[in-house]
Parts: sequence; structure tokens; C-alpha cells
Amino acid sequence: MATTPRHEREARAAAQAVLDYKPPLALRLIRRGLLTLVVLALLGIGYTGYWFFVATSMKDGVPAWLAERAGPAISFNYKKIEISGYPFTFRIIFHEPSAGSSRLSAAPGGENWRWRARKVIAEMKPWNFNHFALNISGAHDFNFNLPNLRGRYRGSAERALIETEIHDDGIPRFLKLDLGGLGLKGSRKGENIAAGDVKVSARRRFPQPVTNKTATFVLELDGNQITTPASLRWPLGQKIALLKGKVRLMGDLRNPKSLTSIEAWRDDGGIVELESIEAKYGPLTVLTNGTLALDRNFQIQGALSARFQGFFATIDRLKKQQTIRSRDAAMAKLVLGVLSRRPSGGGPAVLSLSVNIENGKVTAQGLTLLEIGLIQWPESWNDLGGLQRLN
Repeated sequence: MATTPRHEREARAAAQAVLDYKPPLALRLIRRGLLTLVVLALLGIGYTGYWFFVATSMKDGVPAWLAERAGPAISFNYKKIEISGYPFTFRIIFHEPSAGSSRLSAAPGGENWRWRARKVIAEMKPWNFNHFALNISGAHDFNFNLPNLRGRYRGSAERALIETEIHDDGIPRFLKLDLGGLGLKGSRKGENIAAGDVKVSARRRFPQPVTNKTATFVLELDGNQITTPASLRWPLGQKIALLKGKVRLMGDLRNPKSLTSIEAWRDDGGIVELESIEAKYGPLTVLTNGTLALDRNFQIQGALSARFQGFFATIDRLKKQQTIRSRDAAMAKLVLGVLSRRPSGGGPAVLSLSVNIENGKVTAQGLTLLEIGLIQWPESWNDLGGLQRLN
């Protein structure tokens, strides 16, 4: 049997040694680290290019996007726009923004309202453009030319934050408002708008299946120290110490911008549930639960259960400001005194009443408490980007 020459054996052994060679651990780690850095650098360059491309597109496309969302009824302008926030945020800064509309009512004299501010900041993440936050804190300037609200209001909000997410149908999935330290002074005496702390949360729900017992929209409100303009002429003054509660819309309201959809929701038994609505207004404290619906003429009708405290002091104030006559005040105190009861632990008398809403009136025990008027529904709200009847 022939043997392999020695030099061939040595060559094969050397080749095998080369194939079996493993660099030291430190060298291998350095090589892997360098490869990782190269990959990350390439990804970073690609992401940076993407971020600046999108930022440039935003800067050029924001005017058209705003015009599409606002509709023909509302105009939005600004003096300058900046985009920052690289790498994990798109922060759009509008300098000296303004918005207005001239189609909300029949009030003469140009625009119905005009708003101006020094700066508005919008933020969104590169991976979710439908979810964004707005910071509108700071100085504000409003001009109103509405039937029940006119004049100029100037001031600021220490905190004014809005967060929302747009659903696939173009309507927000949820909306949150956090407002604090709002103070606007009107051009006329007593015409002020203010709020100590207001939080609003509105959320749409998409459960399956949906019946008229299913909540598809929930609104929660918690506000205090709210001041409304004197021109609104509230009977107990302009300050609301507390307003809070929860509202739930029951049933399938597919498109709240369509009268046809609202009509279908009503006909299917859709209602609005008021859950623990609490208000402190002047000397009066009210706690309300109940339901609201729409009648055949699209007017609000409802049945509520309400608890009142401080109604004797309320009657005295209404009599003092001559909203009601002394004789009527005395009769009201007599009747309410019979219907009310004193808590076992002491304190103001409590009056529990069943309250009905129908034909633009709020009534209890057959007496009209308040006239809210009838809703005048337009044939089309296309100009507002709002209600429209779909054929």
C-alpha cells in the first residue's frame, strides 16, 4: 500500500489548521461590535433621512391638511411654522396662529368668531400620526359676533392641553382636554371668562355586537370655578363652582355627522344616559341622573331624577334680583317646604323631584322650571363640516 509523501501530509495538516483556527474572544467581540455599529449607522442614516423627509413634507402639506379637516366653514392661518423634535417626535410649532368662521349663525357684521394666539405646539410620534397632542397654553385673543355673545376677550391659560387620536373614519376615537388657570377679560364690564380647573374626556367605543343597551360613547367632565360672560344672563350669576359627571351614549350611532345616522340611532332606541351629574351654582346644589332622547321632530326629551339643596337661598336671591315676585317666592317656599325633607344628620333641606324635558321646557310637578327652546336643525351643515342629511 502506497503511502502519502510527507510533504503532502504536512500541507494538508497546515490547511486543516487554518480552517480550524478561531480568533481570540476579544478579537471576535470587536469584530461583532464593529458590524453592529455599521448596521446601526446605516439604520440611523436611513431613519434620519426618513424623519427629515417627513418633516419637510409636513411643513409643505400642513396648510392643505388643516383646510381639509376644518372644512369650508373655518379658516386657519399662521405667520410661521417650525418643525423640531428629532429623533423621536414631530413637534410642529405654529407662530401667531389664528382661526375664524363666518357661517355659524346669522349674526351680521362679518365673522362670527375669530381666535388668535402667540403659539400653538402639536406633537406626534413618527410611528403613529393619528395620535397627537396640542399645547395651546399661553395668551389668547377672541372676538365673538354671535347672537348671545359679542365682544373681544383677551387673556391667557396657564394650562391648555388637548390629546386626541383620529379613527379610520376621520372622527376622533378619543379626546382629552386639560384646562387650568384660564382668565379672559372682556372689552365690556363684567364680560369675563374663567376656569380654575377643567378636565374633559370623551371616548368612542366599538364593541361587537351593538344594541341599544351598549355604550358606544362616554363623556366625563370635572370642572370647577367656571365663569361665563354676563351677556349670557344666567339667573344665579355667572360663576359655577362645580360641574362634574358622566354621560353615556347608548346604541349604534355610526356617523354623528349625518342626520340620517342620528335618525336611525333614535329609531333603534338610542338614548343618552346622564350618570351622577353634579353642579354647584350659586347657593344651589343639584345632583341628577336620568336619560335623554330625541322625539320625532329631533327635539330633546328626557326623564330625570334630581336632588336639590339650597333652594330656599336660591329663591331669596331670585327675589332680590327681581327675577321672581315676592308673592311667587313665598308660594314657592311653601310648596317646596312641604315637598322637601331635612337630613337626619342636619344640614340644608333636600328636595327630590322627577324632572321632565319636552317641547323645549324643563318641568317638575307640572311647573315649568326652565325654557330651553326648540332646536332649529338646518337642512344641511355641510359648511360646518357637521350634520348633513344623506340620501
